[in-house]
Amino acid sequence: LEREQSSYTFLLLRYIPSAPETVRSLVGRVKPSGVIYFEEEIDDAILAYLQGCGLRTVMCGGAALNRESDMVHVNDILAAYEGTNYLLDLGHQHILFLSDETRKIGAGFQRLTGCRKAMEERGLSLRQEDGAVVCGSVTFQAGYDAARKALAEKKRFTAVFAFSDELAVGAMAALCDGGLSVPGDVSVLGYDDLEIASKVRPALTTIHQPIDCFVKKTLELFEQPAQEPSSEILLQHSIVQRQSCRRVGDPIVSSPSETDERGYN
Repeated sequence: LEREQSSYTFLLLRYIPSAPETVRSLVGRVKPSGVIYFEEEIDDAILAYLQGCGLRTVMCGGAALNRESDMVHVNDILAAYEGTNYLLDLGHQHILFLSDETRKIGAGFQRLTGCRKAMEERGLSLRQEDGAVVCGSVTFQAGYDAARKALAEKKRFTAVFAFSDELAVGAMAALCDGGLSVPGDVSVLGYDDLEIASKVRPALTTIHQPIDCFVKKTLELFEQPAQEPSSEILLQHSIVQRQSCRRVGDPIVSSPSETDERGYN
């Protein structure tokens, strides 16, 4: 990230854990003003190197495991807790959770922690070994494959909570191909509120993350002096209710209204 007369030039670099020298090489050539990173599990040695070069580091969209970095994010534990309660309040006790890798202490782990808390408060269990949690990537194909596999194995679920909108849309496609309707047979809840969520049919109910605000607040940090301890900006999430979830037992509406309500509690 280079600063130029109050504007910024961005240079995107894919971080490859097996080739950390690419980061050192780029920093040596470009001489950036600071670094924004999006991967919570970035190597501590790389972060130490960046900070040793006098560079400000900001974790955008997640909770930095390196507490010396500034961070801008939502409370993933609370957001997932509220998302799970949203489905539970609709009468769904058998929920299939689609997550990214949970062995890392990142967003997927935090979201699953929130889901488990909500389930346990209702006297329900959430056990990965029982197949209620499917871990992988957060892509459309991963969502499609996970839902298709769950159907093939005859898993019992009336709702899917996917930890990304692409995962959710992939699951919806697999359910459709399997002869099921959304939300008639299975409700689907996503996470992020990307543009695709409002364009897919039925439109996807999802947890909204203020992604534009993530970027705005991240850039504002570079306008401010560094602080000790590092800054943490926690932004508000909400549930955007569209047409992919329904209450268990409610009649199926053939032509749902195009509502788009925020702030479910």
